[in-house]
Amino acid sequence: MKTEQENRKKTFKQMLDKSNNVVADELLFTATNEFFKDMTREDIKDWADICMEFVYEDLGYTKEQVLHATIHFDEKTPHIHCVVVPLIKKIDKRTNTERFTISKKQYIRDKIHLSELQDKYHARFVSKGYDLERGIKGSDRKHIKIKDYKKINRKLEENLNVRNNRLDKAINEFDEK
Repeated sequence: MKTEQENRKKTFKQMLDKSNNVVADELLFTATNEFFKDMTREDIKDWADICMEFVYEDLGYTKEQVLHATIHFDEKTPHIHCVVVPLIKKIDKRTNTERFTISKKQYIRDKIHLSELQDKYHARFVSKGYDLERGIKGSDRKHIKIKDYKKINRKLEENLNVRNNRLDKAINEFDEK
């Protein structure tokens, strides 16, 4: 088909509204409290610059695709929120024209590729002199939402308090005998 059918033309808004595509992706960069322990704000800025090098050089995003990148100091551990648009140029085979499309898979293809990217991230920091530990490869750990984490933590603390109270009571009864 050399010409495009009228019913296949869509505006950008129509594509977004009817699409399951990722329109923007948030990348989060952080490390342990121990990693940041003796760092100054300037050291953390240097760390952030290396993270952004990773975004550009290893992930392959351009500066135009980065909508927002900021360092947060609002929690116990500094972290970066980076919002990117996974926009790529593609040749439309039907019309033989260049088009833009959104495809996160061009940047992070699958779990294997993600693991390779994590290796590159680690290697980048080690080569810059940072003592950064690589996460456990092949880990089956799942992310827990903060709200759920706090709920689980509260429940564990309650159980621990109940057991401590029982133990204190048993010790007191034993001492009285």
